[in-house]
Amino acid sequence: MKKLFIIAIALCGFSSVQAQYFEHLYGRQFDDALSDGKNTVNTPGFVIAGEGGAVAMPLSIITLTHTDITGVPYFNHEYELYSSTGVTVSPGGTKVFEYPNSSAAFGVVGRFYDPSMGAPYSGIYYFTVDAAGNPINAYEYRIQPIGGMTWEVYTVTSVALSASGNEAYITGSAQNAWTDAYVFVLKIDIASGGIIWGNLYDFVTPSAPAFALAEDIIESPFSPEVMVVGTVYSPGLTQDAFFLPVDANSGAAGTAVTYGTSSTWDYFSSISVANQVGGFVIGGYISSSVSPPFDFWLNLVDAAGNSIWANQYDYSFNPGGDERCYDVIERFNTSGKYEYYMGALPITGLWVHQMH
Repeated sequence: MKKLFIIAIALCGFSSVQAQYFEHLYGRQFDDALSDGKNTVNTPGFVIAGEGGAVAMPLSIITLTHTDITGVPYFNHEYELYSSTGVTVSPGGTKVFEYPNSSAAFGVVGRFYDPSMGAPYSGIYYFTVDAAGNPINAYEYRIQPIGGMTWEVYTVTSVALSASGNEAYITGSAQNAWTDAYVFVLKIDIASGGIIWGNLYDFVTPSAPAFALAEDIIESPFSPEVMVVGTVYSPGLTQDAFFLPVDANSGAAGTAVTYGTSSTWDYFSSISVANQVGGFVIGGYISSSVSPPFDFWLNLVDAAGNSIWANQYDYSFNPGGDERCYDVIERFNTSGKYEYYMGALPITGLWVHQMH
C-alpha cells in the first residue's frame, strides 16, 4: 500500500432545471460522467461521484458533490490523483460511501491507471474527505504478481461498509497476462487505509480461459459473510450470473451459485437484503442472445443463494427494447408490506419499477 497525492479543485458554479421534484446539472466544460450516488444521513441529502476530463481526452479528474435534500450543493469539487513520480493517474469506476462514525465525511474508491509505472499499470485508489470536501488521506493498492503473472485491476464496481462501520469491502475484477479475469475482494480499515485481507477468486469451469466479472457486494446480516454477484463465462459458452459468499473474517470463498441456462445470457448487477425471506433480492438482465435486446431480471434468493423465484420483465411502452436493471432495493411500506424497486435503463430514459 502506497500513498497517492491528491489535489482538490473547487467548482465555481452549477446550473439547474426544475423537474417533478428537482433536476440539477453539475460540472464544468468537461466530459463528466456519474458513476455512483448515495443518500446521506449525517447531513441529510445526497452524495454523487464520477469522473471527468477535457473533451476527447483521457479521464483525469474525480468529481464529488454533496447536496442537501433539494439538490443544492454543500460542495461540488474535482480531484486529481498523482503518483509518487508526479504523474497524473486516470481514474475510473469511482464509488463513494459516507463515514458513519468518524471526523471524515466521505470515502472515495475506484480504479486508477498509471502509465509511468511498470506492470501492473493499474490499481485501486482510496481517499477520504472532510465535510467541506477537503482531502485528508489517499492510498493506493496493487494486486501483486502471483505465480509469475502480472495482474491488472480491470474494474472496481462496488464498495460496501461492514455493520460496525469501521471496515469497507471493495470488489471488482482483475485480469492477468493470459487475459483471464478473476473476482477480487479487498477488505480495508477505513480509518487507517490498512489492508485486513484481500483475495482473488477463481471459480469458473473450465478455469482457463475464464472470466468472472463482479458487479456488486453486500455484507450479510444473516451470517458472517459478504455476498458478491456478477457474471461468469468461458469463450464459446453463454454468460451465467453468479452469487459468491465470502467469509467476512478471513476472505475464504464459500460455494459459488450460478444462475442461467445454456440458451440464455444472464447478468447480475445489484444485490440488496430481502428481510421478507431472510435472504437477498438481486437485479440484473437476461437475453436469449449475446446481443441486445435484454429484459429486466429480478431474483429473490435465500441466505445461501438458493432461488425462491425469478421474474423477467419487458418494458411495456417499448416491447422488445434493450432493458437492463442496475439497482434494486427492498422497502417495507406504510401498509406493512414488502416492496421491491428496480432502477433500470430502458432503451431510452430512466425507469423505476415497483413490485410487491
